[in-house]
Amino acid sequence: MKQIISLIIIVFLVTVVVNLSLSIYSLWSKKDLLTQTKLELTQEQEEHTQLQKDWQKVNNPSFVEEQARDKLFLGKPGETMVIIPTASPSAVPSEQEIGQKPVWQQWLGLFF
Repeated sequence: MKQIISLIIIVFLVTVVVNLSLSIYSLWSKKDLLTQTKLELTQEQEEHTQLQKDWQKVNNPSFVEEQARDKLFLGKPGETMVIIPTASPSAVPSEQEIGQKPVWQQWLGLFF
């Protein structure tokens, strides 16, 4: 009878130890998940604050006016817009043409 009771106690204690060790392992893995999630949260919060700053900048009327002038070439009523064309690719000698002539001929071609 004593042996049966001690066997039951041992089996009970072994199951308790196994269950506790599984719980500890589960909590440990969830701790890693929690730290990773906190890191992602801080990154998202930083991105959110940056987007809010950008949103405030874009909503500013001076920013809209600047973009309209720079990108769309618009002006205020009564203003005259002057657009200076860029050099066409045919006007600028290519690297192959420059590399084929000696330097003195390049200088001569530049001035005459």
